[in-house]
Amino acid sequence: MRNQESERERGYARRFEYRPEFLFCNLVKKVIDANVQERTVNDFRVARVEDVFDNYNETFIVFGRPNTALVTALPDGTGYQKFAAYSLWRKAAHIENITRNSGSFLQSGIWLRLLNLPPSAQERVRKEMDKLSGEKFRTCVNGTMQVLESAGFSSKSKKLSAITWPYQLMSVLLEGGLLFDGEPIGFEVIRTTRMSMEEYTRGIILAEIATPYRHFKKHPLGAKLHGMLTAPFRGLKPVGAKKSELAEVAPALPVESDYLKDIQVRVTAAPLPGRMLRQLWGPHALFEAMIDRISADDYFQKALKPFSQENPGFATRVKKTVLFSKPVIWLMRKIMGASAFHEIGTCSERDIYDMLRTHSEASENKYNIVAVRKPASKPKEKPATRLIISRITVRNKLVDWILSKHVLVSGYLWSPGEQNQQTDKTKPYVVWAGELWKDPSGKIICSGNSGTYRPGPAEDDAMAKFLQAALPNLKIEKFSR
Repeated sequence: MRNQESERERGYARRFEYRPEFLFCNLVKKVIDANVQERTVNDFRVARVEDVFDNYNETFIVFGRPNTALVTALPDGTGYQKFAAYSLWRKAAHIENITRNSGSFLQSGIWLRLLNLPPSAQERVRKEMDKLSGEKFRTCVNGTMQVLESAGFSSKSKKLSAITWPYQLMSVLLEGGLLFDGEPIGFEVIRTTRMSMEEYTRGIILAEIATPYRHFKKHPLGAKLHGMLTAPFRGLKPVGAKKSELAEVAPALPVESDYLKDIQVRVTAAPLPGRMLRQLWGPHALFEAMIDRISADDYFQKALKPFSQENPGFATRVKKTVLFSKPVIWLMRKIMGASAFHEIGTCSERDIYDMLRTHSEASENKYNIVAVRKPASKPKEKPATRLIISRITVRNKLVDWILSKHVLVSGYLWSPGEQNQQTDKTKPYVVWAGELWKDPSGKIICSGNSGTYRPGPAEDDAMAKFLQAALPNLKIEKFSR
């Protein structure tokens, strides 16, 4: 049995995490978070191919900002060649060779790696690149799509050669997939930028809108006007190449065949107002993991009540009656989409491990988590456990603080009204609340740090034991408070 995941077998140069990410009304269920070093060269953000892939046998589409290009392997294995087209029929398309150890940089952003291609696919792509080199196209995306269509690629939702813009292309591929000679092929979405996929795509859309002005700047008159407009801000631009800091990434899990694969995961699907506000406050969402294998009653003995202090202070009373009152929480959850969900599907322990961002001193990635006892739906069944998770640090400190509160995560589920009231086991209720994170060594740490539900040491012990039973191949540790 192999003890360490081989990233080389997956085709990647190093260890990357992956997780679902929003793209406006769509959810991309698996985005490879390529933790690579970006540089700024001539106003473009770029990354080395060798930092992403460990081989020279890939075919992929690069969504830079603002350019899109098609890249495929050279036949002799010495590197890649890129088909570079230009917008508005401005210049003829050409082919650039990108060989190893020669500054093999491509625009950073979103890369679409085509999977399971037959041996003839790359040869046909190279042939069509040669044939269309020297032609002019309305956009770089359209030139790329004409090459792929001529080589035998297609999509179920739209003719590839009719596609003009980057976001349009991404939407078509997410909706209709990609085919080669009529047979479906897969693709992986790789994000080499530190921006979220939605944030980066928003920048692409703005670049699309600014395309005429971007080309106007290349005219002598346009260059002069642009220089006059930007002169006051010129001193604020960074000088030279700028490198991005790499975040710590926990090591990969061992490669084994016995990871449990029975955790149902879903994420809130925000309505249009929520999607619009998400552009301001960042990708806040509520993830839910349903675990039927383990009964909550084997670990947790009672329901927890929000704001349970006998003599609450002024701040707590304001939170309970105003800031986080039941009507306010209902509205906030409605905007976040807590009444509708994108189904991610059945996930393994390994998937859960990789979805969690690595938390370190340089990069805060803690999550607020609420454990809910879900009553059994049939007489002989045991109650299940629902874990609701919200990322704490996203973009704006105030918004992050509001949208990750435990009472927002739980949605004011039933709780005992009085201290001596018996637990009503016919209703879902909170059994634990606190924080969860993955440290750089790969340990999953849970802490009962919740001023709202205030779990005690017994509940903290129960949660650590529950998580270890739910995720037996992961290292679970309780944070001592």
